[in-house]
Amino acid sequence: MNRRRLLTSGAVAAGAVLVPSALWWAVRQEQRGSVETHPTLLDVLCDLVIPATGTPGALEVGVPAFVQLAIDHGLASAHAPDLQLVAADLDRRSGARFMSSTGARQHEVLAAVDAAAYQQRPPNDIAAAWLRIKQLILLGYYTSEVGATQELRYELVPGRFDSDIALGQDDRAWASDWVAVT
Repeated sequence: MNRRRLLTSGAVAAGAVLVPSALWWAVRQEQRGSVETHPTLLDVLCDLVIPATGTPGALEVGVPAFVQLAIDHGLASAHAPDLQLVAADLDRRSGARFMSSTGARQHEVLAAVDAAAYQQRPPNDIAAAWLRIKQLILLGYYTSEVGATQELRYELVPGRFDSDIALGQDDRAWASDWVAVT
């Protein structure tokens, strides 16, 4: 699916809340019939950030395709050069080609990149690029069907429900709109 077709489909225009679901729809459309046998950098990063445990990991639910599509469309201000910056930094830190390293070495190098990204204030270009990619990995996983239904627990009404609460004159409404938080 190309960018123009996705934007004119109306799903993205419906609002920011629908963006992850629209991207997941596009990912499912593109994955039909595609078979890839060798792992990409995004495959490895997704698997390292959210590995399979008692529930499927990010790689198993298709998060790499979601992240690539999100990068292609600039979601979370991410762009293709972000992935190139992170790849170059991973290669530099691993002392060889990151993708050729062992799984334990990849985990060690990515943990160092992640720790460095959170320590830098304000983050440099590489740290900011990694944080954007990691944000997309997390967004992709937790908005996937598996992430939302098996990994997370959904409570329709968290806590106790009181249908009739007395409000005082100075009381205000509660806001819980996590989408609007920057």
